[in-house]
Amino acid sequence: TKLLLEHPLVQQVAAELGRTPAQVVLRWGVEMGCATVPRSGSNVRIIENAGVFDFKLLPEHIKVLNSLQTEDQAQKFCWDSSQIQ
Repeated sequence: TKLLLEHPLVQQVAAELGRTPAQVVLRWGVEMGCATVPRSGSNVRIIENAGVFDFKLLPEHIKVLNSLQTEDQAQKFCWDSSQIQ
């Protein structure tokens, strides 16, 4: 997860939206229709993770985040569901 959350493009989108990288990645999952299961041992982060329903990603943010699917550090987290039959 650290690799993805520290990725420069994720950091850029988070900064533009005034959100954390985790919120941005979780919101991307929600907007893509993926089941997202955040976890944390920190009460602060649990509350932060729940704060993904009061904003939306702009189309240009979706495009940037979708582009991560081809990068090695994102392979565990970003996938193309169109290949599932």
